[in-house]
Amino acid sequence: MARMRNDPNFNVCPDYASDVFENTRAQLINENTNEEQAVQLLTNIWETNNNADKIAWQRQVAADREERLYREQLEEEEQDRLEQVRAQEEETTRKEDRKKNKHNSEESGQEDRRE
Repeated sequence: MARMRNDPNFNVCPDYASDVFENTRAQLINENTNEEQAVQLLTNIWETNNNADKIAWQRQVAADREERLYREQLEEEEQDRLEQVRAQEEETTRKEDRKKNKHNSEESGQEDRRE
C-alpha cells in the first residue's frame, strides 16, 4: 500500500447535497432512491472509506514507531559496541605504556648499576 501523507482523522466529508455533486447524485437517483437518499449513500460511502483510511493510518503510525524504536535500538547497540572498542583500546594503550615504563625503569636501573 502506498504511504499515506495526511492523517485521515482530519478529513471532512464533502457536502454531497451541494451543486458540485448534482451530477453524481443524479446517477444514483431512480424510482427506489430519491435525492436525499443519494446524498446519504454518498456520505455513507465516504465515511466507510475514511474509516478504512483511519485504520490504515493507525497501522502506518504503529509501523513507523516500531521502525523508529528498532533503529534507536540498533544505534544504541552500535554506540555500546564503539564504547567497548574504545575502552579496550584505552586498556591496551595503558598496558603497553606500563610495559614501556617498566622496561624503561629496568633499563635505567641497570644503567645506574653499571656506572
